Amino acid sequence: MNNSCCYSVTKLSQGVVVPGEATPGGSLALSDIDQSSLLRCLVPSLHLFKHGPNQDDAAQVIRTALSKALVLYYPMTGKLVQDQNTGQVRVDCTTRNGVWFIDASANCSLEDINYLDHPFSIPTHLLLPDSLPHINPEDLILLMQAYIIDVTKFTCGGFVIGIRSSHTIFDGKGAAQFLHAVAELARGMERPAITPVWSRELVRISQKARAVLRPGAVPALSFTSGRRLEYMIVDIPTENVNKLKQRYHDENGKFCSTFDVLIACVWQCRTRSIGFPPDAHSNLCFAANFLHLLTPALPAEGGYYGNCFYVLKAKARSEMVANASIVELVNIIKETKKKLPEKFEKWVKGQDQEDPFQVGGTDDQHESYDTMNATDWRHLGFNDVDYGWGKPARIVPFEHTETLPFCVLGLPPAKENTVRLMTYCVLKEHYDAFRDQMMSLARPCIT
Repeated sequence: MNNSCCYSVTKLSQGVVVPGEATPGGSLALSDIDQSSLLRCLVPSLHLFKHGPNQDDAAQVIRTALSKALVLYYPMTGKLVQDQNTGQVRVDCTTRNGVWFIDASANCSLEDINYLDHPFSIPTHLLLPDSLPHINPEDLILLMQAYIIDVTKFTCGGFVIGIRSSHTIFDGKGAAQFLHAVAELARGMERPAITPVWSRELVRISQKARAVLRPGAVPALSFTSGRRLEYMIVDIPTENVNKLKQRYHDENGKFCSTFDVLIACVWQCRTRSIGFPPDAHSNLCFAANFLHLLTPALPAEGGYYGNCFYVLKAKARSEMVANASIVELVNIIKETKKKLPEKFEKWVKGQDQEDPFQVGGTDDQHESYDTMNATDWRHLGFNDVDYGWGKPARIVPFEHTETLPFCVLGLPPAKENTVRLMTYCVLKEHYDAFRDQMMSLARPCIT
């Protein structure tokens, strides 16, 4: 089958998965970090597995394991409720929603759709969980905040898991930790290797710092963006990355990471292609994990799955970003990273009046276009999740905001010696120029 217009996905069943045993009720507080309006979003992603079970139904195996996992991760089955006076959000575990789960099948093989490589041969929205029919709208919003899973089987025996997860409940590592728990139970383990820890009350900041945060309302569900940021994938040969890193070492006598050098390149390519006024800012934001800074406050055995990151901001004039050497931009990124302990401590104590989680500057979409947000999915743990039939062959993250430009470092297709860049960071009118800039990174040799 080679005509994408013939590809379709049929829902076989859909419904709520609840914990397999009785779980505590009551209300759970979120951490001060979880309260940020930046995190009022659902993070969509597709997880492709080439092989499924020979006899068992993959969806049924995963559904059963999910029910077991929810006994330990029971807050996921609650509702997000917001205090109308303070704006603070809590998880109400008194009324159970469960996790929305869809079982579906496709009339094509994974090979037919090129294993979800870009450009996509099948509309990706068909593989992601959609809105819930015949559900009270209030329950819809709150239910969808938790976790929804769509398992789609293909004619070749492989399957794709489409997920929308609440950033209010998880950061990337936390979401991967949960999927590992489901996978371990699917493989027959009695208990997950890591016991989850809620302990959101331990991640607290001062009253002054709390006043700076903008708590956001529990959002209405929106799976489409009114402001289209164009999707682009570029695979950068590892040889090219290593040459850039070597160039940095030759000039500085120091080392830099793959993240440092590639994000510096994308930052410059994007700035050049958009053509900001020379004196305007072209900013870069990226998340830095602060778990090591909180180790005394969190259980030593691990298991915490709440948001545990601080947003660092590199600010520069667009003229400088466009004309600087990559070495200079890497230096800016590295210097920004070095400031994490100091900036985080000042913010926690209320000595910094800037909200680090307002990454766009203001709520104006044109202001937010000045800022590119970068994240790294390579080490979160999604690529090691095994439900019993092998690790995923591909993981495809998507944009999870309507206005903020993003760049994601991800794992390349299997056996390819590259680093994959997935971007939602330019509007249509800037796409061609951005593509041309990015293609220079993907050439066989960089001199």
